[in-house]
Amino acid sequence: MKIKNKITAISLFALSLSSILVACNPSTDISTQPSTEPAPPTSEIEYKTLSSPVLSLNEDNGLVTWNKVESAEYYRYYINNGDIQSTTNNEIQLQSGQSISVVAESSKDNILSSEWSTPVTYFEKTTVTEYITIYFHNTSIKPTTVLKGSTFKPSTPTKDLYEFKGWYLDSYYTKPLTDDHQFNETTILFANFVEKDLIKNVSYWVKASPNISSKVISTTTSSTGWRHIPLTPNETKSKEKGKIIFSADVTVSNVTASNLAYFIVMDGLVDNSGRTYYKNGDQDFNILSNGAYRIYFSVEHTWNNGVRDVNCHVEFLNNSSAPKNLYNDSKFPQFSSENSNELESVSLNLNPYDETVSWEPIENATSYEYVIDNGNIQSTTSNNIPLYQGSHIVVRATTTKSGFLPSKWSSPVKQEEPEFPQFVYVYYHGSNRPSSKVEYGGQATRPTNNPVKPGYNFVDWYEDVAHKTKFDFNKKLYKNTVIYAKFEYNNETKYALYESNKTKKVTDFAISEQYSWNEYVAKYTVSTNTTYYVKKLSDGTFFGPYEMESTGNYAMYFSEEHRWDVGTSKERNAYWSPTTKTFYFTNTKNWDTVYYYTWTKDNVYKNSWPGAAMTYAKTNSYGQNIYKVTIEDIYVNIIFNNTSGEQTCDIDLSNVASGTGFYISGNKEGNAYPISTYTYQ
Repeated sequence: MKIKNKITAISLFALSLSSILVACNPSTDISTQPSTEPAPPTSEIEYKTLSSPVLSLNEDNGLVTWNKVESAEYYRYYINNGDIQSTTNNEIQLQSGQSISVVAESSKDNILSSEWSTPVTYFEKTTVTEYITIYFHNTSIKPTTVLKGSTFKPSTPTKDLYEFKGWYLDSYYTKPLTDDHQFNETTILFANFVEKDLIKNVSYWVKASPNISSKVISTTTSSTGWRHIPLTPNETKSKEKGKIIFSADVTVSNVTASNLAYFIVMDGLVDNSGRTYYKNGDQDFNILSNGAYRIYFSVEHTWNNGVRDVNCHVEFLNNSSAPKNLYNDSKFPQFSSENSNELESVSLNLNPYDETVSWEPIENATSYEYVIDNGNIQSTTSNNIPLYQGSHIVVRATTTKSGFLPSKWSSPVKQEEPEFPQFVYVYYHGSNRPSSKVEYGGQATRPTNNPVKPGYNFVDWYEDVAHKTKFDFNKKLYKNTVIYAKFEYNNETKYALYESNKTKKVTDFAISEQYSWNEYVAKYTVSTNTTYYVKKLSDGTFFGPYEMESTGNYAMYFSEEHRWDVGTSKERNAYWSPTTKTFYFTNTKNWDTVYYYTWTKDNVYKNSWPGAAMTYAKTNSYGQNIYKVTIEDIYVNIIFNNTSGEQTCDIDLSNVASGTGFYISGNKEGNAYPISTYTYQ
């Protein structure tokens, strides 16, 4: 007599032994479970997927080669989305503008095709006469263009108060330019200037109007009329104040009510917007009458001028002929502040895609000075500025904080110019559109007409072969670029399965998987040995016959574009296999016999109660016997029993994967045992 416990069925999923699913009694606590040690039964087919070929392109001649894939018997490939072709070689010759993708294949039933390789595209190199540009750092000399591979001798630059010591190939002046040096790439030449003895170790300068002069130095008048006069340590005043005091002796002349003498102080000789200037509040310092004066300056000490504390103080000298014979050796005394620290140098980073240069902020820096292409010194508080193709730049950190000196200039960096010719190529993968030529830094054109692929709907253009990121047609292109078309299957019915008389339709085919071909699938039941045909609904063409060798449930896979068992007597456009699942039961109760009882969703039973005996598989490491059964996937419920009143609860198989194992996991609930699952290995 059948005892069938109608407990609500629970969907079971194949889990590992460490993740236990209790089907009939969720509160049951299971501490030890049967082993999952056994290997898969040797009677089951093991499938192997071939590795995808890795393509290598010789950019000089267009020859594409790939590694020989283990177990592969031949390769299929397509060029520029054309027809699929086959070869047993592992190399293909491309022409300029062609792209190729390759898949590894085998005729054996248990060896599956590889994934398609990442495509590569060959563009023939164009030989042209090349010219390169030479830039001259720290000079007013304009860049010049010379033939690549030629020699070149630059002119000698000049700089006030500096002596030119030669041209160098590096910013540290370790590689001097020689007469036989060949220029093979865009080059920056560095002019090595050394300060004349007169201005060594001078940190602060008076920037004075033209009617203020100094006998110590008379060659520092700028092109705008300002005079730059050095401030040097005044030992007497420094000892008196206990702080570092600088001074400069000057002569003032031609002062009138409308032509006053005026000056400010700056921290360096080069006058630019990045300098630190010391003023009388927000005004220049004024000297109201002619005569000889001494200007005192200090960053550590201030004087009160009746309005505010200022860093400068002016005293009239009775001796109108002063200054003279201040320094016997015509050189300024050596002096440096022990409390001054040089800022850390700037390290530049180029971004060629958005044409910018950036750097990490420097500690204690309040601004940065930079020079682009030997132009004027400019100042910024940002650490990110534009730098366009072909330009070069140097940067240094500056500060208004006391006790710090500017950093050294950075090593120059340059945004590389595009190689000749100044074009890149765009290939529209997955379409019949030819490759196009785009100006370097230009944009690809979105095709006006979408590409067409039979059986598919066009989705969009993507920048990667996996179709993860849509291509941005506003993006500037600086290299050859492949744009990938993405397609999705449409839902139209293309094919149907017919019986041997070609008049009775069995079922329609549905879309299966997307490879490089369209694959369709039909599921059907064979009650008697017979043959079948596949009908193409658009024109009535039949493919077949396909002979079924036994009864049961089947899945037939069909493709008009692909053939299986290539090169054998069974070569055809379809293959099929029974649709079954295999399940395992671990006999934790040591039943003398183990049966299974299974039925469909319409309560059609495979066998009468208590069902049929299961097949012994193996014994696990706990000494428990494991049994297995293979059934058609139309059976969606199962009970395991011992034919003598002992049974499990009803088990819902509709969402349980093939290869799942079951075992009794607790005490009886009513007339049936609860179960849990594991993945049979």
